Amino acid sequence: MRKRTRIFLLLSVTIAILDGVFVLMNNAFTTDALHENLHTEGRRLHSSFDTLLAQTYTNMLTMATFISHDKEVQSLFLAGKKAVEIEGGGAGGPRADAVRKRLFDQVGPNWKEVQKDLQVRQLHFHLGPGSTSFLRVHRPDKFGDNMDNVRFTIVDTNAEQQPRVGFETGRVYSGLRGVVPVSTWDPDVDKMVHVGALEVGTSFSVMLDILDQRNDVGAGIFLTMDHVTKAMWPDFVKQRFGVALDGCDCVLEASTRDGIDNILNKMFEEGIRIQNHGTEIIHLDDTSSVRLETCSNLKEKYL
Repeated sequence: MRKRTRIFLLLSVTIAILDGVFVLMNNAFTTDALHENLHTEGRRLHSSFDTLLAQTYTNMLTMATFISHDKEVQSLFLAGKKAVEIEGGGAGGPRADAVRKRLFDQVGPNWKEVQKDLQVRQLHFHLGPGSTSFLRVHRPDKFGDNMDNVRFTIVDTNAEQQPRVGFETGRVYSGLRGVVPVSTWDPDVDKMVHVGALEVGTSFSVMLDILDQRNDVGAGIFLTMDHVTKAMWPDFVKQRFGVALDGCDCVLEASTRDGIDNILNKMFEEGIRIQNHGTEIIHLDDTSSVRLETCSNLKEKYL
């Protein structure tokens, strides 16, 4: 009887151990499958982001090209360039101001409708060579500043007279840019002349909102504080971003949902760097968690 009892106990312990091993293995397999599924979903979202970004660039280039081929716009832009040259460069003087007002009156009303319907943000005429602001249609009180050291898309478009797209930070905004060269016939010299560049710009906010609506996933873009302070006017840095976020010395350029500060704080607590690629699961409290697809820090680039 005792022998049967020992055998029964031994079998019971063995079964319990096997059950425990099975549970541990099942949990391990389940966890691995979860991480693999999240990683696959992260790659899919990354691909969706890249596709939407390419579409956004194409739309901005199309819009800039359409506006730049308007004969009246070309004529006024050329007149503005000549006025600035006569009046000493930079912002020019009263003659340049008069042309600037006429150009704004030509494109301003329609641009307000475009901003409302298509959610683009900037329309900017730059004089070449380099990048000197002639007219910010979205901010007509700011003009005449030279941006050769920050607006490389403009500098290279004026130098090579080829369209360009990319992300770049200017004096006032960071954003996605579509830039085209503007040339027109100059009757004074009886030939085509290059006048400058026309830029259409939008923000990541518009694009991320579309991504969120299509995929039901929150998204955010961060820039380093060092980057924005080197490029932007100080008053606009303070107005746009305030102070840097703790733990990353970065600022939030755009996001689709609230609570991103909590996510960042939890990341820093767990030693997750925002610059890293990959997928992480972060538990914010006892009942909720968030899947985070981290990406490398955004750098200015253009094509």
